[in-house]
Amino acid sequence: MYSLLLTAYNGAILGPIAKLLGYIMNVIFIVLDKIGIPNVGLCIILFTLIMYGLMTPLTYKQQKFSKLSQRMNPELQAIQAKYKNKKDQVSMQMMKQEPYMINMVFHQQEAVFSF
Repeated sequence: MYSLLLTAYNGAILGPIAKLLGYIMNVIFIVLDKIGIPNVGLCIILFTLIMYGLMTPLTYKQQKFSKLSQRMNPELQAIQAKYKNKKDQVSMQMMKQEPYMINMVFHQQEAVFSF
């Protein structure tokens, strides 16, 4: 059994993450070694593919939010222009509420079009 831990970083925040990723890579290497392919290069390739697969849902959500923000931005700028010189209490309250209403409308549209 190999004891190949590929991380030696002991930082307070990133240290546990680095150790976890090192353990995952170590397990991949051990599995490859047991099937007769003790190759670190193949281990790195498989590790990369696994990490890419795990990050795909986050990437999808980020891209979806970015597109939604691009569609909402003109509406939000119109609200800011509408209340630009109004400083009374009612106008300020409406200026705070309108972006929430626009946000709800766009999220409802996303829910309808996502099917």
